[in-house]
Amino acid sequence: KATVSVLNWTPARAAGLGRPPSPPPMDWFLIILAIIGFVFTVAVAFFLVAYYSSEDDKYQAWFPKIVVIVGISLAGFTVLLLPFDVANAKDPATMDEAGGLDVSLMWQLVLYTIVGWTVVVTPFTTFWYEAYQPDKTFFSQIAPAIRGTLVFVFGFALLFTILYLTVGKTQLDVINHSSPAADWDFADAGAKEPWTGTNCFCSSDVAYCTTSHYGTLEAKDITCTAAKAQLQFRVSAFIYAVGLLAAVGWLGFIVFGGIGLIALPMDLIIDWKTRPRPLKRAEFYAEKEKMKAEILELVEEGRQLEAKERNKEGGWFGSLTKNINKYQTKLYAFEKKWGRLQESMSVRRKVLAAWVKLPLGILGILLSFVWITHIVLYNVTHAHLFLNSYFTAFDGFFPLLGTISYTACALWMLWAAVKGCFKVGVNFGIIRIHPMKYNGTMMSSLLFNTMLVLLCSVTVGQFCAMSFRDYAANTVVDSMFSGVVKNLLGMHVVLQYFQFVMLGFSGLTFLYMVVKLCLKTREDTF
Repeated sequence: KATVSVLNWTPARAAGLGRPPSPPPMDWFLIILAIIGFVFTVAVAFFLVAYYSSEDDKYQAWFPKIVVIVGISLAGFTVLLLPFDVANAKDPATMDEAGGLDVSLMWQLVLYTIVGWTVVVTPFTTFWYEAYQPDKTFFSQIAPAIRGTLVFVFGFALLFTILYLTVGKTQLDVINHSSPAADWDFADAGAKEPWTGTNCFCSSDVAYCTTSHYGTLEAKDITCTAAKAQLQFRVSAFIYAVGLLAAVGWLGFIVFGGIGLIALPMDLIIDWKTRPRPLKRAEFYAEKEKMKAEILELVEEGRQLEAKERNKEGGWFGSLTKNINKYQTKLYAFEKKWGRLQESMSVRRKVLAAWVKLPLGILGILLSFVWITHIVLYNVTHAHLFLNSYFTAFDGFFPLLGTISYTACALWMLWAAVKGCFKVGVNFGIIRIHPMKYNGTMMSSLLFNTMLVLLCSVTVGQFCAMSFRDYAANTVVDSMFSGVVKNLLGMHVVLQYFQFVMLGFSGLTFLYMVVKLCLKTREDTF
């Protein structure tokens, strides 16, 4: 035992020490922001469905439209909850939410719903929509939809069960602070008899005791020692399901995110540069004749692919499927080219939309450059806090300016990931593309893109939590994604090196697009 005079004790200042304060009052400004963000996100989801839905689905297919609206809204909530969590971050002195709102419950509701929407609802709706036949009843679509969904859910459940029972644990590196003294006796300056402090512990390298007379006090004369250790424990099924979705998203994100960071701003500027311009009638008909030859070649190629598919000539390693995907890409490029040609003769050319892409592309170049620089300086080399410092400085200059900047970076990364997926499908035919066209997108494509956005939103949420951990300290998203999910067995090894792969794809994409732009025209290249 160590005897310490009360004169050497000071009130504890460490987080969580001392008598628990009363919960902070709710911040009504944050509540108003939450309501505005909710309404804005749902309104954007409604607009996107109305803007892109095919005319064939007009005044029908209401169930798939509702599923898409909810799915897009959930993805938006995931991204918007990141800065909202920062604004409501815990006070390090009390570990209570500074804004007084239970953001942990919000995260649970959103992530629970995303898991169900991605694994069950969206696949069921897709199978249900694909089973539609004009001469069949509504209920005739349900049976094939249930069969397809059960297969999908069974595959996910099997993978989840095997992984959860075998490696469903997280491993945290901790520092164990201890002192050779189990408790301490100290003398009360105003009492004749010494009395013993109880519940003594170490926090960092400082010893504390909680007493009945003085509360929690700091023992300056006691030295605590520190030793590194590893803490391993099994996580809840919910956390592991979120981690599994994030892991599936990571498989594509390291490729799509890296490609999209370069392709997205460059495509915006190229779309502005190749915007439809007024053509003389002779020029229009000359271009039309060229396209007539192109469509005849596409028709012939389609007949050959149809014959191979009918004769079951699959080829090696799914080459027929890959060729069909490439053929669909060519059709999409032709439709886009034909649309631009028609618009060049129209008095209602989308001039404003084309010119909006120029400043958006310039801003995108800045955002992509900042993102890549931050990944190098903070994520990979740990040389500088970079954006974490700027976000904090922005908040000091104007409240919520850093939070708004955080939101812009998160939304740009989500958009880049979706763009990267589309870019891979267009250029290499690896996956079937589902292009979004004004009043020309079938619900099957909208449902596929909704599932893609949902997967990317979870992954982008974890990536932003890792990238802005200093700025987002003491938040729910930091403790969940950067603390628990990041350190799941197996995942921490992947995340340790994925930034290098992502940066590599960004560099290759830049070289690829520059070379293609130098060799071919916009229509032939992209």
